[in-house]
Amino acid sequence: MNKIEVYTDGHCNLCRWMRARVEPLDRNQRIEWLDYNDPEILQRAAPRTREELADEMHTRSADGRWSKGYFAWVEVIRNVEYSSSDARLMLLKHRDAESFCDL
Repeated sequence: MNKIEVYTDGHCNLCRWMRARVEPLDRNQRIEWLDYNDPEILQRAAPRTREELADEMHTRSADGRWSKGYFAWVEVIRNVEYSSSDARLMLLKHRDAESFCDL
């Protein structure tokens, strides 16, 4: 099975919050969530640097194609199966979104 690698900051509240919302939709386990703070994971992400990965979320598809930011999220969403009720759960209310931000 082809998996997509998702490189995020495992210490980031937003990253953890988004993963918690998306991971249950990954019923076929197509997404591999990776914390680039782990030196082994960072080495695996080469030639990407920690600074690049920290700038915005990155994904790498099974064929080695990299995406970042908005386009990385498009790749994540393309790899989950969801029903219309699941899609409604992904919609965020402002008060819910405040819980992941340390302003």
